[in-house]
Formats: sequence, structure tokens, C-alpha cells
Amino acid sequence: MELATDVASSPFPLLQSAFNFRYADHSDVHEKVVYVTNKSGYDELWSSSIDGVYREKLTNLKLQASNPTWSPDGRHIIFSASSETEHTLYSYNVSTGFTRKLNTGLSYHYKASWSLDSAHFYVSNGDSLYRYNLRSLIEGFDTGGTFVSKGLYAKQLDERKLIVSKGKALGLWEVQLNDDRAPKNLIAGEEIASATGWTVANGGVYYFNVSNSDYRISFYDMYTGTRKDVI
Repeated sequence: MELATDVASSPFPLLQSAFNFRYADHSDVHEKVVYVTNKSGYDELWSSSIDGVYREKLTNLKLQASNPTWSPDGRHIIFSASSETEHTLYSYNVSTGFTRKLNTGLSYHYKASWSLDSAHFYVSNGDSLYRYNLRSLIEGFDTGGTFVSKGLYAKQLDERKLIVSKGKALGLWEVQLNDDRAPKNLIAGEEIASATGWTVANGGVYYFNVSNSDYRISFYDMYTGTRKDVI
């Protein structure tokens, strides 16, 4: 999708086949995309080059994987996977190819997101957001998360701030870390189509904006408070 045009553009497919390609996430470090496809018969993690040509299967869990997110340093991918009996969070080590279950103590996991230093991640159980230390979870030192805020999904803006989605019709909020100040509502009067259908970049928020049968990807500028449509 072209972001720099003055007129909203049309999307074009990067990957095409009879199979599903979903939940894409990009790594600046590796210049690759991780995504979920059912090409092997199960929803597994795959990666590809930016042009979609060089593809590689990463997991073989034979579960329903979803929502992979690449750490900023490119070393790990966190994703969730579900079976008929449980919904579990996993970590994939990019250098070793090893997949490990993360025992968070939560029975359900929304899409996880990373801290800026790649040492921690944020994940919600459908009500509240918690912060976990990845190394502590992997090595079994600590399985308890630290409560951060009510909400479903978060992106860390800087060392002191999170942008938090609280639900489909509840907008996006700026939450101060380690601060008692009340959250600030960023986008009011518009319905975010999905609790996870947005990202922070270029000084603002790109988000999936749906009203009845009208589908758009819009951009909210956090400095000017203005909005424009991209797609």
C-alpha cells in the first residue's frame, strides 16, 4: 500500500493462491514479513521476502496460529495458537528455529506487542493488559505479569507512553506508564474496526476504519489532531 500519495490509493495483492495469508508483520532488521497461512493444512507461521518470492515455513505445531509479532531487534516472534482445549502464547527464536510455549497464567491472549527494547511484551486476556519479561518466562524464573491498564491491545510509543485500544467502539487511548494520570482519548467519534487493526508510525496511527459498507485505512496525526484516508 502506497502511503505517500495525496489521493487514497487502491491495494494490490502481494501473495496470491488458493490458500489464506493473514496476520502479516514486518521486520526492519530482516527485511522480511512473517504471516500465517494454511498452505500446509494447518495455520502455521511462515516468512517471506518483501516481494513475496522467497517463502519459508517456520512452525509445525499443527494448531491454529495467529497474530505473530516480530521483536524490534528481530530475534523473536511472539504469536498465539489455539486448539480445541486451550489458547496459548508461543515464542519463536529466529536464529535457532525453536518454538517455546510461554506460560503466562492467562487463559486467553489477544495480539501481543513488544516493548521498544525487545525485552518485554504486552498482552491482554480480553479485559486487562499485562507486561511480561520474555527471558524470565522462557527460563522459568517468573510467570506472573505486571498489570498495566484496562484494554485489549497496546503499542509502546516511547519510554513513558502506550497507545491502547479498549474495544471496537471505544477508540484509542494514550496511557502513561508508571503514572497515575488518567488515560487520554486520542480518536473519538470514529469506530476502530478491530481492537488490533491499527499501528503506530510516522508520528501517528494508521487504523482500519469501517462505517457500514465503507472500508478505509485512515491515518490520525497525533501532532495536529487531523485525520486523512490512505486506502
